Amino acid sequence: MTIDQNYTLDNYTFPSQAASQADYEMMAKIGGSAESSMIFTLIVPFCFMLFMSVSMGRVWSLYLMLQVTSNINNFSRLLIPANTQYILFILANISNFSVLKEPNV
Repeated sequence: MTIDQNYTLDNYTFPSQAASQADYEMMAKIGGSAESSMIFTLIVPFCFMLFMSVSMGRVWSLYLMLQVTSNINNFSRLLIPANTQYILFILANISNFSVLKEPNV
């Protein structure tokens, strides 16, 4: 199958799907708002996921640090300087804090 030489296409205009210009503008506005809401539903969870990954990284770091400081006295071979021993004592008391054991509560 071949196309004849000097073949021309005639311009065909499709009829409008909207009844009037106002209907067309309303449909275009609905399409624009749907696009905006789709972008919103993609960006907001991404920002929330990014924020949570950063903050959870800090929370896990704090949790692991508290585990190390509260159990550091269990290591018998570890040599700790005196000023560090006092700081670790304070951190161990912070990590082992209990509201029920406080006399003023």
